[in-house]
Amino acid sequence: MDTDISYEYNNLSIVDEDIIFYNDMSCAIMRVDGSEKFCHSFDWEIDYFIKADDTNSYYIIDAAKIYKVKLTED
Repeated sequence: MDTDISYEYNNLSIVDEDIIFYNDMSCAIMRVDGSEKFCHSFDWEIDYFIKADDTNSYYIIDAAKIYKVKLTED
């Protein structure tokens, strides 16, 4: 399978079925099948975006705080 990637990123990690791309102000998560799971630009600078232990939860880390977020479907 070939999938074009249009995200601008400085960091990349692969965890389970997620490919996580992020830079200072945005993050995208693509599934290994090539479908997009999440894409968002933030109003503040992020240092790290990492998968948490539970399903669809992630940590967003900046210089002052650690946020735990859970992705939900609309």
